[in-house]
Amino acid sequence: MIYQGKASDVLAAITQIAPTVQASRNHNFYSVIEATPTQVTLQADARPGFVALGANVPIRVTFTALESGTTTVVTHAVRTEVQPNLYSPPIANIYAELGKRFTMVP
Repeated sequence: MIYQGKASDVLAAITQIAPTVQASRNHNFYSVIEATPTQVTLQADARPGFVALGANVPIRVTFTALESGTTTVVTHAVRTEVQPNLYSPPIANIYAELGKRFTMVP
């Protein structure tokens, strides 16, 4: 996705949005575990007491923001031992919220 704005502002918005997004029904809400000038890594731990094949491992998502002129390109990568596509809806929620805060560039 491409947004009008600075990479630092987009990454700051992701850090604000993340704690409001639950990774899955079996995982907690995302929290920021690492931040650099170009990336923010989020993690959602498995909910206590939940045991299922592969579902009790944390989910990590790294958002990368690369600025060019007045726009910022945002991509993400999911790191988990279970199927990454299971976590697409919550990640889409993060992008949707970014779309409310920044103008999207086609």
